[in-house]
Amino acid sequence: MKISLAMGFFDSVHIGHRQLIARNREYALAHGLTPAVHTFSNDIGEYFGSKQLYNFKEREILLKNAGADLIISDIFSEEVMNMDGKNFLDELTAKYDIGAFFCGYDYTFGKDALYNASHLADYARHNNIYCEILPPYTVDNKKVSTSHIKQLLSCGEVEHANSLLGSPYTMRGLVVHGRGVGTGFGYPTANIEHNGFLPKDGVYKTIVSVGDADYLALTNIGAKPTFNIDSTSVETMLINFDGNLYDKEITIKFIKYLRPIIKFKDGNELMRQIQKDIKEALC
Repeated sequence: MKISLAMGFFDSVHIGHRQLIARNREYALAHGLTPAVHTFSNDIGEYFGSKQLYNFKEREILLKNAGADLIISDIFSEEVMNMDGKNFLDELTAKYDIGAFFCGYDYTFGKDALYNASHLADYARHNNIYCEILPPYTVDNKKVSTSHIKQLLSCGEVEHANSLLGSPYTMRGLVVHGRGVGTGFGYPTANIEHNGFLPKDGVYKTIVSVGDADYLALTNIGAKPTFNIDSTSVETMLINFDGNLYDKEITIKFIKYLRPIIKFKDGNELMRQIQKDIKEALC
């Protein structure tokens, strides 16, 4: 199987990444190649002091939806980080029959990121492999980047971030046992464990996918000051859902930031606010 390979980490699979993957697919199908993507399956943030937006499982889904028929993943390690750029490409071409490379203009690889898109193009030329480098993808004269999207989410600007992602910002996880307070309010509550990047603390309008069904929901990111709980958690109240959620994997799609975390005097006051939040989410 001969492949056309899009190179990158694709942390957020934003609209710039999607353009690259779509162009790679277009070329691949026109030349009888399989459209593929190269990425890393572990969290590279631990090497660079930042949390990645999506884990590998989440990125796999997004990459396939964007047009990758094959995802080639390696483990990012000290060895890979210190590998000579040419050796990195030699290993790839030894493992896979590569007919084309695609990358963004700012793609880097090899030890200390000393190798860039130009080096990839030179390598491809010397090995009779087609190579295409895409220019910056901009919106309103600003380059679309994962770091900018993270900044937007950190400020609660979900709608703007979603426009650059090309689809709603999402979290996926197994539902674990929480406080059960939402059920007492008449709404089933889903708590998921999430160790990756978190958006700004607050209450969000979300859409929760359970199996093949979608439900409107309110998602609380952060503490629960009304109940004197300081720890940060991801807690979602599903509207019009009836059933057991425990141990099920759900997907939370963030639609809109509604309000900051507020300490209410008691549960009754909180319930009145939740009703207001639901009314706003329904709009």
